Amino acid sequence: MPIGLTLLGIRDLVREYIDDLGSDRFTNARLNSLINEAQKEIQKIIDDTDENYFSKCQAYSVVKTTDAIEFTLPDD
Repeated sequence: MPIGLTLLGIRDLVREYIDDLGSDRFTNARLNSLINEAQKEIQKIIDDTDENYFSKCQAYSVVKTTDAIEFTLPDD
């Protein structure tokens, strides 16, 4: 699944997976609810495993002069 996929894109993928391209079995609202619930469950699993999975902490050296604050960002 590409990064930055929209809800519409996710819903279209789900429709492909469940073979409901014509929206005959599930309304968009129902699929949205199911997708959002699944996202919440995934977030719980990630939080229970490693709550800092998506955050990277790093100390920065900051230099302050009278009119500016400068610091170097990491390469990544």
